[in-house]
Amino acid sequence: MQTLNYGVDNFDDTEVEIRVTGGYLRAVFASSGTYPVGASINEQSFDWRMVMVDLIDPTGAYTFTQSGKIGLWWDEVVFRAILPMRVNPLDIHVRGSGGIQLGKVSVKRI
Repeated sequence: MQTLNYGVDNFDDTEVEIRVTGGYLRAVFASSGTYPVGASINEQSFDWRMVMVDLIDPTGAYTFTQSGKIGLWWDEVVFRAILPMRVNPLDIHVRGSGGIQLGKVSVKRI
């Protein structure tokens, strides 16, 4: 979790773009193994995981959550959020489900 400080605007909301680069890197399948029984990726497996971005207000009372899918290699997921006027700072928390690796997170004001 990290605090997101931005200039407070007393008249307008602030729109931001949050870019998350992550990957779901499964174990390598041995060529001597039996497919599909021994493989972690087969016709029955879900080959993606979810990445979630939480924006938490200073009081901790309100949380805005968005989620997106990350596939079997490095993917970039882009989230847009409108930060309310007169609220600063916000905490940003990026998390993933089931073995996801996060490579980079960036926030840009639009």
